[in-house]
Amino acid sequence: MPRGADVQRGRGRGSEGRARVATVKFLAGVAWLAILVIRGIALWALIPLAGLAWLVVHAWTNDASPTQVIAWCDANFIVALARGPFRWLIPAQDRPRFVGLTEFRRLEPSSRRCERPQDR
Repeated sequence: MPRGADVQRGRGRGSEGRARVATVKFLAGVAWLAILVIRGIALWALIPLAGLAWLVVHAWTNDASPTQVIAWCDANFIVALARGPFRWLIPAQDRPRFVGLTEFRRLEPSSRRCERPQDR
């Protein structure tokens, strides 16, 4: 039987590739779920620290609102988790990038959440 027939019937290298892709997607989903759980717990410490950082530094130097400081700290904390302990579970093309201090004032607070500027 030709090799192409095996691939069409779901056997051979084609099905192994699909299984590997499914496994990678599953692990990435588990990693993002773990990041959300850790983020939820860490926000209890992150929000007061971000408020303190705004009060001490960012209110004068960056002319940023407290909401922008909290959004910046939250976004960079998520990126640190995705690029740090969970980097082996999340594909490189799906990892977010850090939000730099130069993009600080571009963080737009909305009515319910803070939106990150679009990646270029």
